[in-house]
Amino acid sequence: MEIMPITASKSNAVKQLQKLLECEKVISFGDGKNDIDMFKMSDRSYVWQRD
Repeated sequence: MEIMPITASKSNAVKQLQKLLECEKVISFGDGKNDIDMFKMSDRSYVWQRD
């Protein structure tokens, strides 16, 4: 079981880092369904295939 604030997500973390670091583009890597929102807000995204 994971317990975390409802606003905690990879996409929210990326948005905050993008603003803090003043990044123009975002490239994301992921391997699960919990990465989909992050992929949607990224300029480029790559799926890491599990064996």
